Amino acid sequence: MKTLREVFRVLKTSGELHVADWGLPANFLMRVASRGIEMLDGAETTADNFNGLLPKLIADAGFETVEETDSFNSLFGTIRLHKSRKNING
Repeated sequence: MKTLREVFRVLKTSGELHVADWGLPANFLMRVASRGIEMLDGAETTADNFNGLLPKLIADAGFETVEETDSFNSLFGTIRLHKSRKNING
């Protein structure tokens, strides 16, 4: 959250944030595949991502219109792409 708040602070008004990161697994197979990332990075570190909380965290940092623009499955889980904008009053 601290990083998202700092990005919000330094981003110019109407600037966009684009994030590609692990996200909520698309299906059971992707949930199983994501276990490897959990083992490498730690379950506590990756829990918010794999529980699908990244869009909420982005919004909580002050960004508006958080939108998932794409997602794809990989050998290690589902990667989700998000786009959001710093509001004009930010």
